Amino acid sequence: MADPTIVTLTRDTWVKVASSVTSATIDIRKSEPLPVYQTYRMAGGSAPTDMTDATICDYPQQLVQTGAAIDVYMYAQGWATTAKVSL
Repeated sequence: MADPTIVTLTRDTWVKVASSVTSATIDIRKSEPLPVYQTYRMAGGSAPTDMTDATICDYPQQLVQTGAAIDVYMYAQGWATTAKVSL
């Protein structure tokens, strides 16, 4: 297992938090009552440009488990925060 990485979630921007993963644990450092969204793309695919397939994250932790490698993106709506990503 690799060391955890702290990723900055820029306000109102899709940020790639994990690349080509089949499993990950993402801990959102929530300091505001505003939502954080998550979506994914097949590894190497284009980044999201809108909220069409976004799902709201359950706090404080997101678990990613998939059979195919994916890129995971997060969107902090109205505020900036960080997420700890453990692969």
